[in-house]
Amino acid sequence: MEKIKKINQMTLERANVEAENAQLRASVASTEEEKNNLKKRCDELTQMQSTAVTEKSQLEEKMLLSARQAQSQSQSQFTLNGTVSEDVKLLLQQNALLKSQLTCHICNDREKNCILTRCMHMFCRTCIEGNLSIRKRNCPACNDRYSATDVKDVWLTG
Repeated sequence: MEKIKKINQMTLERANVEAENAQLRASVASTEEEKNNLKKRCDELTQMQSTAVTEKSQLEEKMLLSARQAQSQSQSQFTLNGTVSEDVKLLLQQNALLKSQLTCHICNDREKNCILTRCMHMFCRTCIEGNLSIRKRNCPACNDRYSATDVKDVWLTG
């Protein structure tokens, strides 16, 4: 009887060991599958990094080429003998004209920021206040008389 108990006990132990062995094999298979999935993901990420590096270098090349083209275009505005092309000359002349129209004609320094409402001429506030303080109340452009109430601020906005 004792032998039968031992055999039954050993059979039970064997069944437990086989069950544990089956669980371990399933765990190993699951771990192996997870390892394969991680390896695939690692390969995908490596490929994505390689693609990103390639795209980055292509974009850097394009940016460098664009910078060179922009520099070339800015240099192409000058002719071979070192003078400015006609279009640039015209733009510079227009710019100078517009600046002169916005500059006070009394001091030729500050921008126009007030208007005489009697004659609609514009000057800088400093020059007009200077004229008012010395009682010179004639418009510097047309000589029309004005008073302090005829001076209004003007804001030129872009």
